[in-house]
Amino acid sequence: MNKIIKQLNIKENLFGIDIYNTDNLIPVRSNLEKYYLPFEDKNLKDHYQVCKIYIINSHNKESIEFSDPLKGKEKFNKVEKNAYRRRYIKGLNKKKEFFTTVMRLLSNVEVKAVI
Repeated sequence: MNKIIKQLNIKENLFGIDIYNTDNLIPVRSNLEKYYLPFEDKNLKDHYQVCKIYIINSHNKESIEFSDPLKGKEKFNKVEKNAYRRRYIKGLNKKKEFFTTVMRLLSNVEVKAVI
């Protein structure tokens, strides 16, 4: 995991949490290198700008490679497909709001996909 974090050039310290040291983080599942980040006790009054989105997937390679920045419809489709709980959007009658939010987000964000 540390190799991937370094390759993505992610900040070493996120809200005061050393993300290179996973010893004090709680695993999502015991067999995964995925961890909960405890935001509940952090002061999150500040807003943070999203500058990049990485569309990830699983593979068995030793390293990761990313596409050139996605553009247009491909950029929108990749982000829309990976939205958290996107199946609820239609059921809650939020398609227009979702579309507007994603378009506003993508106007200033670079999106790359693992290849």
